[in-house]
Amino acid sequence: MKIGIIQATSQKSKNFILEKYIKESVGSNDQVFNFGIYQDSSASLSYVQVSLAVALLTEN
Repeated sequence: MKIGIIQATSQKSKNFILEKYIKESVGSNDQVFNFGIYQDSSASLSYVQVSLAVALLTEN
């Protein structure tokens, strides 16, 4: 299974926590992709941008 993580900028302090626990919870054959904003990132994503990204990622 492929699992994607994406969060808006207002939640970037929680990104590493979410990624850590998801990776601990999934099987060894699963892949985790973090599209979120990291703590040291200067990029920003709004909730609208995150919604559009999720729509594009789930279309395939």
